[in-house]
Amino acid sequence: MRSFLSAPVSVLGIFVFSLFVANGAWADTALDKSMQQLGKAYKELANDLKQPDETKKSEYLALAATMKDQAKAAHDLEPKLAKTLPPDQRDNMTASYRKDMDKFAQDIDGLSDALNQAKWDDARKLMETLKQDMFSGHKQYRVQKHHEEPAAQTPATNAPAQ
Repeated sequence: MRSFLSAPVSVLGIFVFSLFVANGAWADTALDKSMQQLGKAYKELANDLKQPDETKKSEYLALAATMKDQAKAAHDLEPKLAKTLPPDQRDNMTASYRKDMDKFAQDIDGLSDALNQAKWDDARKLMETLKQDMFSGHKQYRVQKHHEEPAAQTPATNAPAQ
């Protein structure tokens, strides 16, 4: 006989699991944790700026400050991809990563200025710039997980296509 408490206990378990994932409890590295916290602040601010409210400017600035703090922390960390490269390539990649993180932090400073002055259109444009920077940074500096597809077969010979 199942207890009537089993459903609430299951829901509680899922909720606790979600909190661990959302808070980065299972992030692999310090860089992963910083990036997750930065991403969380970014998403919240992006949603808030869809319909900005002058009375919430201090909250927006706090989110931008979180982004900046996490970007500064991430700057000094080494991406996992660097560990897979030969030393000469690793040094070049790490230098490029740090240069890009410096630019990213400068863009966050510009965002903070726009927020402070309630220039909402400028803030949204800078958020879009930051979004593009994040996408290109992930593509360039993150270990990519490739899902290889099998080679196409020619119907007549069942051999790989040339």
